[in-house]
Amino acid sequence: MKISIITCCKNSLPFLKETINSVKKQNYKNFEHIFIVSKSSDNTSEYLKNLKYSKKKLFFFDKGNLYSCLNFGIKQAKGQIIYILHSDDVLKKKIVFSKVVKSMKNIDFLFFNICISERNNTKKIIRKWNSSQIKNDHWLSVNLPAHTSLFIKKKIINKIGIYNQKYSISADFDYMIRLFKIKNIKYRFLNNTFLIMRTGGISSNFKYLPKRIKEDLKILKSHYKNNYVTLYFLKILKKILQLF
Repeated sequence: MKISIITCCKNSLPFLKETINSVKKQNYKNFEHIFIVSKSSDNTSEYLKNLKYSKKKLFFFDKGNLYSCLNFGIKQAKGQIIYILHSDDVLKKKIVFSKVVKSMKNIDFLFFNICISERNNTKKIIRKWNSSQIKNDHWLSVNLPAHTSLFIKKKIINKIGIYNQKYSISADFDYMIRLFKIKNIKYRFLNNTFLIMRTGGISSNFKYLPKRIKEDLKILKSHYKNNYVTLYFLKILKKILQLF
């Protein structure tokens, strides 16, 4: 099976280089790496234009937010499996793709554990996001895995639809709830830590915290009308516990 890796880029240097190298090192080579570049001031566009990388597919896109960019990338993807890799995250092991393909023969998607590191030093881990096999129940929204750990077959994306672009920060949260609520969906949790995610993205920036809270609550209310506030606080509590 072919994997389509989608990476949206805007002012992505210097971390983008490490991200790309972690993909190049994979021992499974049946993949394409799709870069969608927005207007940048740090030579990201020039770097990618000049990059000698046989798996590279380069597009330029300056419409909407991050999720508009991801939706555009999904439309360009030719692989049977889709993976969203942010431009500052790093695949931790060279066996990630081979392990994923081997595990996805009879399932629709899978996910794994991730580490969250300091912005400028991926060796300094702040917290670990350990997932588990999830039951499709009322506590689903509290137990969701990291969005950046999700490998999903494109046929399932065609069923669930694209990211809701009205959410500028939390569309991935809404997307995963919709995904896990699909009836008869088959998925698997790999109890491995395969990704290092740097802090400093929009979702972890205190500047955008009020907007994120508002979007999270709106999403939870749309899926769970009765006790969405309780579910929100349980979600926050789980993140706090990850620090310990």
